[in-house]
Amino acid sequence: MNSPGFFRFFRSRRYGVSSFLLGGALCLGLMHSPVQGQGDPEMLLRELALKANDGDDAAARSLADRLLSAMPAQVDPAFAAEVKAAGPAESARLLAMIILRSEVPEFRKDGMALLEKAVAASSVAATENLALILLEGRHGQSRDTARAIELLRRARQMPGAKESHRLLGDLARRGEGMPKDAALAIEYYLRGAEVGSVGCRIALHRLYRDPEGGAHDPVAAEQQGRAAVDGGSAEAAYELGIYYESYVEGAPNWSRAAEWLKKALEKGHGPAAEHLADYAFEGRLGRVDPNEGTRLLREAAGLGDGGACLRIAAFYEKGEILPQDPVASTAWIRIAASFGYGPAENAYGLRLTNGFGVASDPAEAARWFAKAAARGVADGQVNLGLLLENGIGVAADPVEARRLFLAAAEAGHGVAQERLARLYSEGADVAARDPLEAAFWSARAERSGVKGAGDLAIKLRTALSPSQAADLDRRLESPTTRP
Repeated sequence: MNSPGFFRFFRSRRYGVSSFLLGGALCLGLMHSPVQGQGDPEMLLRELALKANDGDDAAARSLADRLLSAMPAQVDPAFAAEVKAAGPAESARLLAMIILRSEVPEFRKDGMALLEKAVAASSVAATENLALILLEGRHGQSRDTARAIELLRRARQMPGAKESHRLLGDLARRGEGMPKDAALAIEYYLRGAEVGSVGCRIALHRLYRDPEGGAHDPVAAEQQGRAAVDGGSAEAAYELGIYYESYVEGAPNWSRAAEWLKKALEKGHGPAAEHLADYAFEGRLGRVDPNEGTRLLREAAGLGDGGACLRIAAFYEKGEILPQDPVASTAWIRIAASFGYGPAENAYGLRLTNGFGVASDPAEAARWFAKAAARGVADGQVNLGLLLENGIGVAADPVEARRLFLAAAEAGHGVAQERLARLYSEGADVAARDPLEAAFWSARAERSGVKGAGDLAIKLRTALSPSQAADLDRRLESPTTRP
């Protein structure tokens, strides 16, 4: 397990940048040992900042010094070579993503400014990075689907674009920010597949195999899945396992599914090991074998699968399959959190809050909730919001608490909706009270099934004027509001 204040390195597939924060450290590189000589983190960071700031030495030194004063850093040879090869736009993007993934709030403005600069310089990777951030509301940014789509449409016209095709296809398939249209989704995916996007082939496989997806074609599904496997994708092998398990005619073909899951596992795919563990626990290939299931979960955990870690943690917590052990349970949650797995970051924050299997530490809990919140985990946003609202472990900040509750509420989190209703109706910040907003969010909380929200919704609606009540009804009937 990693210690706070130190870090490991890995390449983020989501953002395409060699950086990762663990325990408050700035990370530059991949999973190797630190560099000697040329790997001086201070010099490398300043070189990156100098390129990103168009040779402005004063601006580069100022930014690098501020970053290094806030957190330690180490670097490895692969990343040093990457910095050497990067031009100004790519340097700005790399530095932006390093800063943003550090999840230090005071540096977000710097990170976003650098990312916007790289986008303005027509960096396709930066354009896709920014679009993804806006789609998911990460790194303290509000969700902005309209701008994200504009960025993705721009990116897909650039050489080297791959993620933009898949993301646009996903939006068309879901009807998010554009009309729901399976044919348009297929068109985006096919264009991405033509330029080598394995992710688009996997998306096509999923769409074609779904009987209710509007484009059901089992033969095409298998063809696209196999093509993605031929492209080296472990995820595609996993998806073919799911295909034979759930999407072929007649009964599931467990043995054929297991063959593909094992191929995915051979390629280092953690979720495949976790899925095979279920086969062992449930006896799908013969006898029930909890020992083999547990072994496979540990193998999945060794491959960085946070979900497998949480399942082992649950075994230790409940005393099922493994001996009951609160400390071991919390340790496994901490391991999952160290992988950057959002649900585990939130779960570890809860353990630190409650003192279960670890000493109670609200301040450290707030730090882990912040990590989960930055990844868009609604529970993490709510838990951090509660600490900020009440000044527990952190300085009270009702404005930031309200922002976090709003982000979670917009994602459909009932507790966040109820908390917003109470803040807008009876919060300590009198200037922020808003009876219409309070009534709106109490009605949303009632729809989400929050206990007591119905009485609150009636009370707050009764306090509205006729015109406000009419506005409330219009908002609640909006297609974007209906669950």
